[in-house]
Order: sequence, then structure tokens, then C-alpha cells
Amino acid sequence: MKNRLIEILKEKGKSQGWLAYECRMNVTEINKIIRKETNIGIETAFKIAKALNLSIEEIWTEEE
Repeated sequence: MKNRLIEILKEKGKSQGWLAYECRMNVTEINKIIRKETNIGIETAFKIAKALNLSIEEIWTEEE
């Protein structure tokens, strides 16, 4: 899976701290997700997508 989360945050001018706050998570958790150091559940993926006003598919895509 390709994780576009850091690219999207940059495009939107948002920080990891902002995303953590919006998702009721801590920055360390968001950072681990960005660096692919942890697997996330569907509920967390939906929270992140909702905060960014995107679909899950727009954030995580199949690697080519």
C-alpha cells in the first residue's frame, strides 16, 4: 500500500499535530502511520479520511 498522507498534509497546508487533534490521536501515532511503522484499522483510516475530507482510496492506494 502506498501512503500519500504526508503529501496530502503538505498540499493542504496542515501539520501532523493538526491531524492528530482532529482525529483525537497523538502525534506519535500519526507519525508512525505516515512512516508505515504500524498497521491501522479501518476505523482509524476513516477518521483520518474524514478529517482530511477525502476518501480512504485517495490516501492509501495500491503500490505500482
